[in-house]
Amino acid sequence: GYNKGNLVQAIIFGAIHIPGVVSFGVIPAIMVFFTSGMIGYILGYLMEKRSDGSILPGWFAHALVNLLSTIIFPIFMK
Repeated sequence: GYNKGNLVQAIIFGAIHIPGVVSFGVIPAIMVFFTSGMIGYILGYLMEKRSDGSILPGWFAHALVNLLSTIIFPIFMK
């Protein structure tokens, strides 16, 4: 069903983001896993319940998050 499927895809979405930050330690990896997972869950909800199955809103939101993170993340890594 939708709820279990959205949860599974959110966990996978969170997990695939771990390798990019694991070199910074366990705490950042956990934070990225949960943050990405929550975003994945929200994007799944957006696609299924708010945009008639269109992935375009999720694509745009993901692109925005990627853009902002590439600008903001280096500031905190100094």
